[in-house]
Amino acid sequence: MKEWFDGKTIAIVGNAQSLFGKTYGDEIDSHDVVIRINRGIETCFNDRAMISHGKKLDVWVFNLYRTLENFDTTAKTQIPNPYKRLQMNYTPILGTIDSSISQEAQAEIVGMFSPKKVTTGFRILHYITKFAPSSVDVYGFDWKETPTFYIKHKSTTDLSHDYKRERQYCMDTYFRSSKFTLKN
Repeated sequence: MKEWFDGKTIAIVGNAQSLFGKTYGDEIDSHDVVIRINRGIETCFNDRAMISHGKKLDVWVFNLYRTLENFDTTAKTQIPNPYKRLQMNYTPILGTIDSSISQEAQAEIVGMFSPKKVTTGFRILHYITKFAPSSVDVYGFDWKETPTFYIKHKSTTDLSHDYKRERQYCMDTYFRSSKFTLKN
């Protein structure tokens, strides 16, 4: 996986509703590697999202249990076969992230906000820091200031994640680096 990320420009595209009001599509698609999270892959098949989200997809990271069971039926029929065969949690196109991270690193991620779970977006941000990308631009991350685009309401009942604490950690750790930029 090192060859996927080292020396590359990376776009991580989150799923905040607020991203639809932006015009980042061409900018996102200009990156060497575009990572989409959970049902964010649906924007690749939506012409209206082209202006805001772009269409390029190199890595798809998802939570198997929540993503595939709720996937848009139209988008399901358009997913190329390699995507349909993915069966592991947090799986990019060509392999599994969790199987590529040492047990020690997995324990570090899981333990960061225990007893709360870390989000899929946080997992990929943390994972990318283990490599040497030339830059990482992060789009559509607002830690529930706006709803996730495929969930029509702002989730205030999701007690499984600590969005405030996760955001603070990301701002203090990842976005202090000149290589990481939050594009909101």
